[in-house]
Amino acid sequence: MAAREGNTDFIKVNVPEGFLPQCTPVKPDERISSGDVHLKVITKDDLIPIARMVHAGFPEVWWTQHEPSDIRPSDPEVRTRRFAMRLESYINYPERVHAIKAVDSSTGELMGFAGWHVPRPDGEEMVNMFALAMLAQRGRFQQSHWSQDDLDEIWRSSLLSEVEREYAEWDDARNEEMQGMPYWYLAPFVVPEKFRGRGVGGKLMQYAIDLADNSDPPRAMALEALPNARPVYMRYGFEAPSSLGSKRNRDAIMIRWPKGRRGSNHKNEK
Repeated sequence: MAAREGNTDFIKVNVPEGFLPQCTPVKPDERISSGDVHLKVITKDDLIPIARMVHAGFPEVWWTQHEPSDIRPSDPEVRTRRFAMRLESYINYPERVHAIKAVDSSTGELMGFAGWHVPRPDGEEMVNMFALAMLAQRGRFQQSHWSQDDLDEIWRSSLLSEVEREYAEWDDARNEEMQGMPYWYLAPFVVPEKFRGRGVGGKLMQYAIDLADNSDPPRAMALEALPNARPVYMRYGFEAPSSLGSKRNRDAIMIRWPKGRRGSNHKNEK
């Protein structure tokens, strides 16, 4: 099912068992005024709260693939700390990613987080900051921010081979579709349940949409979407490329093409 960009109609999708319920908009009087939501670049002090927010925002069925319960630490704060260490890539490479948080303008409460990866020059590989610690552990990305002890600690309670397989499938699918075209890439994107459907996520999305559309030339955008979140992205013009089929993980890919370059068969239209 497709939707016009900016369409406010509700788009119903089937959400597989084990995933969070579909994101739905709230009544207009329950939405948060745009002026009450400020966007800021994250700092190191934000990493622990963001780690907690990501753990809560992704379904258990997804986490179990990467962190089976039998190898998770008994202390949840240890798990949070390890994940926060992984998120350090978002503040260590500002030239590669705009790590943006949404906060309540009056209280400073954290309302959401988006990792908008900057388009790479033609032909240069897009490096997912969400997976950078995995690439570093495998020796596929040269960096100086984590020691080997740090990397061992980050992955102590995770199935690194499963993380590596999943991200490789996503990367291959995106690269197949983009064919070397520079693009903005979103990973991760999370808004706590109490703020969903109230305009917070829309402001985080519009931040990069404006950058992409106002670039010269305008840039494509890409992301991987959980089933319950796909209608949200459809409202902003993202679509699932039909050329990728429905293989494991590949159907998570969504693309927002620049105007005049819609769909797999029209990427080169002017």
